[in-house]
Amino acid sequence: MIGVPVNPNSVYIPIVQNDFRQSINNINHRISSNKILIILAIAYGLIIAPGIVFFIVGGITNINSDRHGFPILVGIAIPLTIIGSIVFGSGCCLIQTRCVARLRQAIAEESIK
Repeated sequence: MIGVPVNPNSVYIPIVQNDFRQSINNINHRISSNKILIILAIAYGLIIAPGIVFFIVGGITNINSDRHGFPILVGIAIPLTIIGSIVFGSGCCLIQTRCVARLRQAIAEESIK
């Protein structure tokens, strides 16, 4: 009952199953790129890893020292972690926006056909 129009004033356009499947495959192919997400995840790891190392090393050196102040390595680790999280969150939002735009463009191009 896919090809039967519900409204008697509507226009019946038969859809060939292969054309529909090809259109869906074209749309999926256009939006399947994850290169930017992989680059973003690698950059996030490269920013967060030194932050974690600085937290650990700063805590260990503070325990072993006679001073009871705020360790400089922890002071470096906190901004690294915050900046890494902000960059990763912003990048994910940007990637999502670009993906939606590509999806809309692909659907529009396939609808024209």
